[in-house]
Amino acid sequence: MKRGIILILILLSFLSLNCQDQRGLIIFGLANELKNENWKDAKIGFGLQAIVSEAFSETGKFINLEEKSEIKEQIKKITQQIWENKTSVNFQEEGKKISPEIEFFAYGRVFYYGTPQTKASFGVFHSETTETIIKVEIVLQNRKTQKKVKAKGTGVAKTTANSVVFTVREDVVVFDETTVGKATQEAVSKAVKKIMKKYRKIK
Repeated sequence: MKRGIILILILLSFLSLNCQDQRGLIIFGLANELKNENWKDAKIGFGLQAIVSEAFSETGKFINLEEKSEIKEQIKKITQQIWENKTSVNFQEEGKKISPEIEFFAYGRVFYYGTPQTKASFGVFHSETTETIIKVEIVLQNRKTQKKVKAKGTGVAKTTANSVVFTVREDVVVFDETTVGKATQEAVSKAVKKIMKKYRKIK
């Protein structure tokens, strides 16, 4: 019994220390550098922001602050502004204005989208495979020191049937139902993993 209580206390202590080490983070969003009509919708930018937010959250090192009700609308406006590349955004100043809790912020760009096709025939059978490739770059910056690390990630997904580029449900882009979405998730995940290997440099 005593041994069980000791183990529980050790676990709670570990979890408490882990939570204390978490830093406040805001995901501003990604800029759309693609010359493709299918990518213009601002909802895609919001969906990408959510993917980046989830990827950083899964590291266990950050508390994502953009979901807080008092700053959610402010972030949404900036995310759309970044995605549409209408005007430049001073991330340092925006972070300072939004919340003193922000210790880090992340932003980036989608800079490549390609769909090379391959064909194969086996007697009367014919198939055409479309490979979707997405490339992103993500930056993580320390608000106080302004030090930053950045990394690129490439995602690849394949399909042997024609499919839509994005699925929209209830006014939200659903990324995990299309090859483009899956490739994007992979690209973001790879970039964030690379960043976390260098995180100590700006912590």
